[in-house]
Amino acid sequence: MFIRFALPFICCLLITSCQSKMIADSKSSQTLEISILYRERIALPPGAELLVTLNDVSKMDVAATIISSSTQELSSGPPYNVSLSYSEDQIEPKHRYSLRAKIRFEGKLLFISTYAIDPFGSEVKPPIQIIVEMVSQKPAEKSLATLVNTHWRLLKIRETPIRTEPDQQKEAYLYMAPNDQIIRGFSGCHPFTGSYYQQDKELTFKKIAITSGLCGQGLETEQLFMSALTETVSYKLSGEELYLFDMRNKVLAAFKATYF
Repeated sequence: MFIRFALPFICCLLITSCQSKMIADSKSSQTLEISILYRERIALPPGAELLVTLNDVSKMDVAATIISSSTQELSSGPPYNVSLSYSEDQIEPKHRYSLRAKIRFEGKLLFISTYAIDPFGSEVKPPIQIIVEMVSQKPAEKSLATLVNTHWRLLKIRETPIRTEPDQQKEAYLYMAPNDQIIRGFSGCHPFTGSYYQQDKELTFKKIAITSGLCGQGLETEQLFMSALTETVSYKLSGEELYLFDMRNKVLAAFKATYF
């Protein structure tokens, strides 16, 4: 008799428990609505695939952690709409996140997003638009300049040209060491050091420290230079020139490779 009445009660508890778990799971699952496009008027080859990832890019000394990813085969032209699901439990308020998109065909990279997009930024509205740029299949212009292990002389900050004043110690520059992710340079007023993180086209600078001391000219350049490094999220190499970009893909600073 007890078993006959107990079984429905136990089943009810199990159903309620499962429903509660489903509700909890639904609360932790969120979706980013994303639109991918490119500007070139070309058709993709049959079998091309689109890869979109949500990445945690908070740690500078390790590769980005993929929070969620979506891969789909493309059979038409852009825009491509992607619903990327992720768990709220994996998102830390103080971490930095970035969306990336790539289009590949038979293992060859055709298009890639070239600047960072934080999907949780206050100015980002759905659907989040990502513009991917075509990867050149032609031989690159011959250049000695590489992102790291190059003396980058500062040319301008945003639209402001940088001039070396007669009483400055030396020109403003940036140098990124190839092995230990350390930066050093001269701000126009004082020497500085720090660290950097780079992956694909993403580039960020942290722990920037300026050597204290008096200087004549160059203090304004220093303030603009340090602000630009702090806001940098991506970069572009063009021949012998380096460009740093902010979250809106606006040029923060331009540099020229210098050889001694």
